[in-house]
Amino acid sequence: EGWRRFELPGFFAAEVDALRAAGRYEEALAVLRIAPERAPALHAEVARQAGRREEAEAALARAPESAATATTAAWLALSAGRLEEAAARAPEGAAEVRAWLALSRGRPAEAEAQVVQGLEAARGLARARLLQTRGSVLQARGDRAAARGAFEAARVAADALGERHLAATAAANLGIVQLEEGRLGAGMEALRDAAGRYLRLGRDRDAGRAFLNLASACAWIGDEGPALAHLMAARAAAERADDASARALLWVLELEVALRRGALDAARGLAANAPPDALARARAAALLAPVDLERA
Repeated sequence: EGWRRFELPGFFAAEVDALRAAGRYEEALAVLRIAPERAPALHAEVARQAGRREEAEAALARAPESAATATTAAWLALSAGRLEEAAARAPEGAAEVRAWLALSRGRPAEAEAQVVQGLEAARGLARARLLQTRGSVLQARGDRAAARGAFEAARVAADALGERHLAATAAANLGIVQLEEGRLGAGMEALRDAAGRYLRLGRDRDAGRAFLNLASACAWIGDEGPALAHLMAARAAAERADDASARALLWVLELEVALRRGALDAARGLAANAPPDALARARAAALLAPVDLERA
């Protein structure tokens, strides 16, 4: 029965596309693994999106050369920091990967030129993704107002296309850039929107990061009640995702909130249970430097 359903024209690709739009890359991979010979290029790209490098490279080895496989290979090289290989593999028309390559090389003007050129011809999902990339490029250049406009446009375009994962990511990026602008109310509203979207998609790791940003913003303005509520939501999401990096960041923020509230017993407990993350320990040391918990 599982095999017969793929005899329907277009069903195989349509199911994978629907799962990808929701950011459910592991489930899309499970579908692709049923018939790995059907679409090796698509298999490689979805494996890359799922963070499964070895599987992506194995699928690429089975796929015929094309612009799609060259673009996937360029993304894999870029994510591994092999910039020269990424530049050699990226096709001329692959504006998104070429823009991120330029950013990785510290060339934001070149990145923006790639995006602008790509947007002239891009349609549909490619255009929505380029708008998202444009927001990141403009943010890197320090033009936060323009970045905000690009992220808003990306969110609208992704929603219209039913690309729910991209829309959630655009909302999260919009919230971050608004916080950077000092637009706290709008920024937190966008982050709450993003967190809700991620939770509905089952993307706990991403939801945890959105809640963490919300908690940080609330702590920064001294709004301790909401900060603690967002910390609890972030912790729950991080535990579900088994996200050690997020747990370390949460520990630092919980320590900061405890110190701001003067809750020294809570701060002592946190300080005694530091995570192994070196960066988190360094940030905590800076917070604790003015405070003598032994005497307080």
